[in-house]
Amino acid sequence: MERGSEQGFIEEIVAQTVDEISVANHFTFRVPPLALVGDGVAARTGAEMKRIGASRVLIVTDQTILQLGLLDVVLRSLQRKGLSAEIFAQISGEPTWAMVNAGTAMVKSAGCDAVLAVGGGSPIDAAKMIALLARNPLPFAEIDPDSELAQKPLPLAAMPTTAGTASEVTDLAVIGDPASGRKVVFEHPALIPAVAIIDPLLTIGLPPAVTAATGLDVLTHAIEAYVAQSSCTLARALSFRAIRLVATYLPIAVGYGTNTLARHKMAVACYMAGMAFSNAGLGLCHAMSHQAGGRFKIPHGTANALILPHVMRFNLLVRAEEFGDIATALGERVENLNRREAAERAVTAVIHLIEDLGMPSGLAGFGVTDKDLPQLADQALQDSCLRTNPRTAQKEDIIRIYQQAL
Repeated sequence: MERGSEQGFIEEIVAQTVDEISVANHFTFRVPPLALVGDGVAARTGAEMKRIGASRVLIVTDQTILQLGLLDVVLRSLQRKGLSAEIFAQISGEPTWAMVNAGTAMVKSAGCDAVLAVGGGSPIDAAKMIALLARNPLPFAEIDPDSELAQKPLPLAAMPTTAGTASEVTDLAVIGDPASGRKVVFEHPALIPAVAIIDPLLTIGLPPAVTAATGLDVLTHAIEAYVAQSSCTLARALSFRAIRLVATYLPIAVGYGTNTLARHKMAVACYMAGMAFSNAGLGLCHAMSHQAGGRFKIPHGTANALILPHVMRFNLLVRAEEFGDIATALGERVENLNRREAAERAVTAVIHLIEDLGMPSGLAGFGVTDKDLPQLADQALQDSCLRTNPRTAQKEDIIRIYQQAL
């Protein structure tokens, strides 16, 4: 290389370095290209599937959805638009790698060119992985945010029947490993559905206990996203409003399940919290609940509710001001309180809400004992949700929080 060209090359490297260092106070924000939100929008499923290029659709769901007849309006809508469908209803409980592999085999053998998830977080998470693996047969261990895909996943639409996980709007999928009892969190931009179809009327039939558990999952998403290390102005705005909606409408949805306004507001809160945490990240509560829930078969929202207040108190050390904001979102009056007192109000308000909704009182009721805690803590330390917790957590901290939640 000649001296002049070498000098120019060095100057370019220096300029590039300076330019990159100067980038500050920025964030990225990913959301589905389209979301339909409203009572009865399930009737537009056929039009949306056709718009994203579908002709033969694999519907990923569970037996309960089939038995309740929630697919009827979906199938009619697909038929009106000339689309055919195959139903994969083998999702039971938390999705496992075996279920995902079976769905991937079916989408190929049936010649489906698009995937539609209908159900709670389990069918949606499974459908995300099926759509990705149908065109990218990667080993599970190789799927991470930086994985390079050979092809785009199959077009995917997601229709939630609970107001809880918000998997319909996130870039995450949680798949269980029965051998280890762990839940593995997969993250990739390609896991965001092409369209989210959010019809609150599909949640009308949820029993009160399920409504409470899934609603508290929404609350956990919003709180953890608000205080996460990677949070940003937009994520906090969405989280704040989601917390306010949950505090106002979840008790009504649990106590009077046919109240369509409450169901609609909870669906919107779920969507908002999902957009927030998908971009801001979650925290220690999810890292811990994934392990306890996976091993002891605790419903995800219930596990979150049992652990959330204790994690909030642990994180107060570094997020007192933010927890004061959360107290306000929960409807607490904090004008005459100091920062610590305001932050504590957030914790007590969450505890009172959980108690009012009749949630179980502790992990011990599900068979968790002191001797289980070291292994659960080790697994929580490996959970990707821990990366964005605002306070560093050691194994001893996690064991202590599990003990408080027993």
